[in-house]
Amino acid sequence: MKLTKQTLYRLIIESLEHDPEPKYANLYDPTQPMALLHHDGDTEQSFYLYHLTNNPRYPVFVIAYLSMEVLGDDDKKCIPYTFHVLGTYTELKARRRGFSRTLYDVAFYIASKYKNQQGKPYGLTSDQFSGTTDVADTAAWSKYEQSSNYYKRKTALGNDAFDYTGNLTPDDKDDDCETYTDKVATSHSFQKTSHGDISQLYIELVGSHNKNSKTNNLKDRITVVASDRFFYYYGQEIS
Repeated sequence: MKLTKQTLYRLIIESLEHDPEPKYANLYDPTQPMALLHHDGDTEQSFYLYHLTNNPRYPVFVIAYLSMEVLGDDDKKCIPYTFHVLGTYTELKARRRGFSRTLYDVAFYIASKYKNQQGKPYGLTSDQFSGTTDVADTAAWSKYEQSSNYYKRKTALGNDAFDYTGNLTPDDKDDDCETYTDKVATSHSFQKTSHGDISQLYIELVGSHNKNSKTNNLKDRITVVASDRFFYYYGQEIS
């Protein structure tokens, strides 16, 4: 979702006022079968959980969205290698149903399919660039730290925390990382101990999207809707 600064500013200003699409917001239907659009950009990944509607103006309803990107470079490797969550939201009427957790489970699963030089799976961490504003998302990272279902990935020297200054562990360059905010929800790279049934759910949801796409050109509609709704909810959080 590449946006000009002018478009981004307009979307945020509009979102601070009111829901720009109240009719769309009421289209959530828990009885409709869901599908998942997965945009695989290698170092950038986006997931759109949605269902179809009978509304010609809004043929798709994006239930939840999550995007992630690989952190670091040759100098700052951020416990190689780690995806960080760039943005996520769940529609208000679809909250408290586990959809955010499902997308995080999918994100951990996809991250695990990538391997570093030691053959270890990539990890997942919170937004290291602009920080995590949503209270629920911040709480989720705290739960990961306490849960036996997740583990903190380590460098070859055994360090498991990002070193933003280079002074915390000066002898270990693999944990060096960069941030532009003091609102990071976590400074660790996590992975799940087991992905359970999420791989089968992922296959089923992506399969449903592929079936939907045979008769509809949905990708552009889904990404545009998700972009608009993300900036609406992001604006609500920072207002």
